[in-house]
Amino acid sequence: MVMAGGLLIVSNLVLQTKTVRGWFEQKLARKSGLEWTIGYLSWTPWTGFQINEAKAEFRNLELQGARPLYEVDDIDVQIHWAQVLKGSLEVREIRLKSGRVAIPVELMALLSKPKEKAESSAPEEVPSPPGVKPGPKPGAKKPGPKTPGRKPGGKGPDGKTPSAEGTKESPPGRPPARSAVKLLIENCEVTLYSITGGGTGVTLKNLNAELPLAGEDAEGWVAADGLAVGGNSTTEALRMKVAWRRPFLMLPTTTMEWAGLEFQAVGWVRTWGTPRFRAELKVPAAPLETTPVPGWSGLELTVGKVELLGHFAGIVADLHSWQGSAVVEASDLQFGQKVRGDHLTFERGIVTTVMRGGTVQIVDARLLSERLSFLGNAIAVPDGRVRGVMRVVADREHAAAITRMAVGSLISGGWTRSWFEPLVTPDRQYRDLHLEGTLNKAMIDVGRKGEEIEVNEAWNRMVAFVKNEVEETERGIKPTRPREQFVPQ
Repeated sequence: MVMAGGLLIVSNLVLQTKTVRGWFEQKLARKSGLEWTIGYLSWTPWTGFQINEAKAEFRNLELQGARPLYEVDDIDVQIHWAQVLKGSLEVREIRLKSGRVAIPVELMALLSKPKEKAESSAPEEVPSPPGVKPGPKPGAKKPGPKTPGRKPGGKGPDGKTPSAEGTKESPPGRPPARSAVKLLIENCEVTLYSITGGGTGVTLKNLNAELPLAGEDAEGWVAADGLAVGGNSTTEALRMKVAWRRPFLMLPTTTMEWAGLEFQAVGWVRTWGTPRFRAELKVPAAPLETTPVPGWSGLELTVGKVELLGHFAGIVADLHSWQGSAVVEASDLQFGQKVRGDHLTFERGIVTTVMRGGTVQIVDARLLSERLSFLGNAIAVPDGRVRGVMRVVADREHAAAITRMAVGSLISGGWTRSWFEPLVTPDRQYRDLHLEGTLNKAMIDVGRKGEEIEVNEAWNRMVAFVKNEVEETERGIKPTRPREQFVPQ
């Protein structure tokens, strides 16, 4: 017993050495392509292995200013000790405590396309999850006439008994059950943000989960305090059940409610072979309750009817394999400024997005009304380049209001009588805005003579202008010119 205790102490002292920690960091770096830092390591026969203060950062210099991709205070790894005695190392449980995952949207531009392999020309056969009927494969032939077969439990035409495939122990398409593995997540958060956008983003707060990843069929769950945009909570707490049906981790049809809308999500991740996923999201037509617009002081949005339908699928670790589309349609949209009492109504809005081969394309984006409309499209390719155009069409009153905003926020680069050009007749005016650049630095020609400015800078100037206008209204300061009834978009 004394010798065992001495060996335990010595082994933990060895794990604390810089050499051992460096070996683990290099091992993780080679597999992930990230720069890893580990605070310290330890182990006991009762609690397994502990990794504390682990951090993974980007090596790519183009992502300077990015937060660490992963930060975890504690990682506990339990193993099957019985398997160790048999000469194999199998993980039984992984527990992540107080972790933070921060994913920059600019990361998409830096993911290199995987090398094409000779065997990649033949698509991999992907079995469907239990209970999901697979659809016909592309190019599949219709089944021909049936050949003489065997009766259940009998022999085939050749007089031989078929193999045991399809037995109760291993149904068709399902690999044999391995030792059970469970992933536990405690008090973590996941953030999707933009480096060039000031670091703000969408955060899934206080994420907790119990996810079975191997073994016999089992149940699990995922819970979180909700989503926050720019630090402001936008959804209520959520809890979802998941199911392990080897080799699929499945999200059964789950319903979440927010601001009067019902979000219906379903999906699965296949862990056997090449990890693949499929997810679908649907929002049946319903009105959107009055909701604050993130980033704009005092601006609220109410929608008479909105509906959404989207689906995505692909190989988990290969962005270039992801495919999908999403369509959002809305009618009777009303933007309102609480302090100034302004309102702006649009009859219809639609956004159609398609993703293929790592390219994201906004095929059609429209916000339409009789007096003011926005129409545009855009595309982002895998190497990070972006391009888009938006046409603003306005009547005289709204054109004057937008011109005042462009001049007041300094995005026009100086005074101009009108930021617009006549469209057929002076009663209708328009301005085409062209966006071009990269995800890290996109430029837009908002100047009075077409001068370009960074999109992020233009956005910040407009937000600051609106905020100043609201504060002046609250203090009772009268505008120097008659106030145009306009709520900026």
